[in-house]
Amino acid sequence: LVATRAIPRGAHLFDLQGRETEEPTRYSVQIGAGLHLDTDDARDEADLLERYFWRYLDHSCEPSSVIRDRAVYALRDIAAGEGVTFDYNTTELDMAEPFQCYCGTPACVGTVRGARHLTPAQRQRVARWLPSYLK
Repeated sequence: LVATRAIPRGAHLFDLQGRETEEPTRYSVQIGAGLHLDTDDARDEADLLERYFWRYLDHSCEPSSVIRDRAVYALRDIAAGEGVTFDYNTTELDMAEPFQCYCGTPACVGTVRGARHLTPAQRQRVARWLPSYLK
């Protein structure tokens, strides 16, 4: 997901929409204790892109945005053409499909598995972004 224009720090970017489910998937976002937001069955790829573009938010260990409840906010100024990212460890307790991160930032956690698997130092770094269900 890429910004089409410059976005100032603190701006509300968009709200996540979708079907609530208890089961996490590769593309879902956890929004509460045992509650995830996933896509409904899209009619086609264009429908999927239009309704669930949030699925294309990439992970970064030094993200440009944060998810609060179902809203996405800019953590810093985001330049036009820059990727809009968030730290998957700040929404997920356990990733449905853990993966190796190659973001290359000094804060990179290596394998992204969810908040449960962060070291105390990694947890401290993201503590201000963790929702109550992950604290």
